[in-house]
Amino acid sequence: MGVTLILAGATSCCAAWAGERAGSPAESVGAAAHAPVEVAAEAPAPLLRADPSTAAHCARNAALLGANCTFATGTMARRVFEEGVDWRAVGTLVRTGNDFPSQVASPVRTPDGILVIATTLTEQLFSGGHLATPLRMEGRMLEVDGVRYLVLTAFQRVDT
Repeated sequence: MGVTLILAGATSCCAAWAGERAGSPAESVGAAAHAPVEVAAEAPAPLLRADPSTAAHCARNAALLGANCTFATGTMARRVFEEGVDWRAVGTLVRTGNDFPSQVASPVRTPDGILVIATTLTEQLFSGGHLATPLRMEGRMLEVDGVRYLVLTAFQRVDT
């Protein structure tokens, strides 16, 4: 999934690309310096961001919800989204047993133990096959009765 950039053109373009100033030795190299140069660049993975109006919507995928209550999951997601603090991290999510007394569906957790609530954005994370990959994540986090919950609001695959 590479992107090829072709750099060619006037002396000022090459000098600017090379980080040089006008009148520098890079400009006086001649026509050979202006030949097209191929640079392979990996396109960054897109940032998937939840619409703020639907960020706390409960997932609909039965595999993510398990035996948990959709009402409890949706209610907790809205509470975390409204009352929580901004949270950001880079890491790989870990599957949980998704069997909690609170009946809040949390199929994954962060490496430091924050339970990620099953929302529509979490569904996209699973359906896109991003579970075992390092991610740049944003969300809202709230601790309730000693349990830290997270509603993801955005994630992006981090290419290593």
